[in-house]
Amino acid sequence: MAGRDDRHLLNARGVTVRVPRHVHSALTDLSRLLMRSLTQYEFVFGYWTVGSHGQLEADLYSDLDVRILVTSETRVDEMLETIAERRHLTKAAEESIHFPLDERSYLTPAGHCVEFGVLEVGEFDEEIRNTLIGEHADSGEIYGLLHGDLLFDRHGLVDSWRHQIQRAGYPDEMLARVLETKPFVAIKLLRMAAARHDWPRVMYWLARLFDDCARVLLARERKFYPGPKRLLEDRLARLRCVPPGYLKWWHEALRSPREDWHSVVQAACQWALRVVPEE
Repeated sequence: MAGRDDRHLLNARGVTVRVPRHVHSALTDLSRLLMRSLTQYEFVFGYWTVGSHGQLEADLYSDLDVRILVTSETRVDEMLETIAERRHLTKAAEESIHFPLDERSYLTPAGHCVEFGVLEVGEFDEEIRNTLIGEHADSGEIYGLLHGDLLFDRHGLVDSWRHQIQRAGYPDEMLARVLETKPFVAIKLLRMAAARHDWPRVMYWLARLFDDCARVLLARERKFYPGPKRLLEDRLARLRCVPPGYLKWWHEALRSPREDWHSVVQAACQWALRVVPEE
């Protein structure tokens, strides 16, 4: 039965679907049930939630984003299928807002999405070390590790990583890497797509340019990349170094229909060059 506060949105197939609201405590309870089931497996070393739910910023329609730390991925899919069956989790049907789901994502009986991100101990340790010395692009997992809700840490490894990152802080090498590489590639390819009147690629590179500039702005204030969600609506608004009018322009450019894409491309490149001037 549809609730009066449910949303009706288009999914990836263009089908109008119902998106039910939820009570925050319901997903919290589900998370703890999943944690207890998953951590019965000896190869699971850690469990934390990330995204809006993990940071206590969830709204009535937020998903549950989970990170599982394992010693090996060999049995992970078998484990998730077993737990999904036990907890009555299913894959998305075409009439779901989450269709198509990633391989390790499921829906609750109420229609809410649970996304499992699996991190292997050795690979994630290497990613952390390489990020802290500026040799690895910041994927957003560092932010999730620092700010997520840690529910299980079998040997204290996750907590030790957190302390390591907090002691090191945002690396100077990462700032130099970000400033050196972004957003000039996106500017070049955005202009090329506009010159060809290739408007789908214009949209793609416009979004990439926004994301690249966001990484620069975050790096200037020594903040790890939180992932693409809520950058425009929330994350960037907290920064001191954002140029006046910047967020308002991007909000209109990315959300409003446009007739003259050439002027949008020109303005987007000008804003980007205010963030990172060409030498």
